[in-house]
Amino acid sequence: MLKSVIPGMLMLCATSGTMVAQARLPMGTAASGTAAGGEPARFEFTPPGPGVLTIVVHAMDDVTIKVTDSDGQPVQEGMADRDFNGQLGLEFLAVPVTNEDPIRVEVTAYDDSEGGNFTISASFLGNDGFRTPADPDRRPSLARALEVGAASEDSLEPDAGDGWDWFKVTANEAMTIAVVTRMAEGTEGDLTLAAYAANSYDTPLADSDQDLQGHTGNESVTVDLKPGDSVYFKVAALFGGGGTMPYRISVGRVP
Repeated sequence: MLKSVIPGMLMLCATSGTMVAQARLPMGTAASGTAAGGEPARFEFTPPGPGVLTIVVHAMDDVTIKVTDSDGQPVQEGMADRDFNGQLGLEFLAVPVTNEDPIRVEVTAYDDSEGGNFTISASFLGNDGFRTPADPDRRPSLARALEVGAASEDSLEPDAGDGWDWFKVTANEAMTIAVVTRMAEGTEGDLTLAAYAANSYDTPLADSDQDLQGHTGNESVTVDLKPGDSVYFKVAALFGGGGTMPYRISVGRVP
């Protein structure tokens, strides 16, 4: 059901596992909400620019906060389960915001037997020092399509805000594929590679930080696909800083 909590805002509540709306994140004020039926309460916020978004949630029961981009990809420092001062229901976080991309906030109750009631408040402090260029493949919905049997050259540059790239492979028949990253000898950079099902970017289907052949940029994952499946692959720098890291990503079919 929907519950009006402050003028101009609707609070999302979940009942019987069905999400009925997404509320605007209350800025500069506190609002009450409910995360019931095993579903999180969801809020949205479109920042006016770069800065820091602060969120506080207070509940009688154990809750968590998760902040993602508009595709559901977790953002940097976007998880909170601190149980501040021993209080299971008191959570807060401060999230760096680097551009004007929409943001989603989820509040989840571990045990909704008490109704999952909570209050939430947020504030935003703009600061252009947090701005980074909007990388063209920063989200799953902006992923570059890869063909089975083909390879592509790309690079990361964490110091310039390009800390990861997204790719997508769509199967036209049942198959098993191996996706591989390779970096040239003498090239510096430490990469990770992870595969995700569509719209599920919290837990990977497979991931790799194996440093194959003794190079920190060489990784590989293997994924089974059904006809019509799309799987998303994230190539990321292991550390938050660093210069240009050129790499090759290739997709091969496993016999």
